[in-house]
Amino acid sequence: MILFGGVKAGGARFCNARCHRAAAQMAAQNLIPAGVVEEHLARLHQGPCPRCAGPGPVDVHMVHSVYSFVILTRWSSAGPICCVGCGRKAKWGAAGLCLLTGWWGFPWGLVLTPIQITRNLKSLSQPDPAVPSERLRKHLRMVLYQQALQNDSPDVPPRI
Repeated sequence: MILFGGVKAGGARFCNARCHRAAAQMAAQNLIPAGVVEEHLARLHQGPCPRCAGPGPVDVHMVHSVYSFVILTRWSSAGPICCVGCGRKAKWGAAGLCLLTGWWGFPWGLVLTPIQITRNLKSLSQPDPAVPSERLRKHLRMVLYQQALQNDSPDVPPRI
């Protein structure tokens, strides 16, 4: 619920112009035919890893990190598209980086470091390599939408 300000469009209210653009893009992405998305999804999922060029399957592997220095703490989550091996390496690396750099901020470094380390360790076996994840499907829809805007054709193979 937005009490003050925001952007009104089509009977809906958005927190700001960026939220409004994101909602419009999500709606437009759903106009890409499901068959086109599934065809590209199967090819991407079973294709080679973009990081190591090794065999697939590839998927989105969420990696969580935190950096702290006295009163400054930054945390983030990223979703590189890669094979299971590269995803595990990225998650172990992020967990190690959190151990080294996460604790040094007060109070959020002390709070967020164990959370981000746990998130990395819990997600070591995710996503299921047998089927493409919903995150990969959403990412591919976004890429196809952006390429369709540039090329006027969603049938162009996606560049990931």
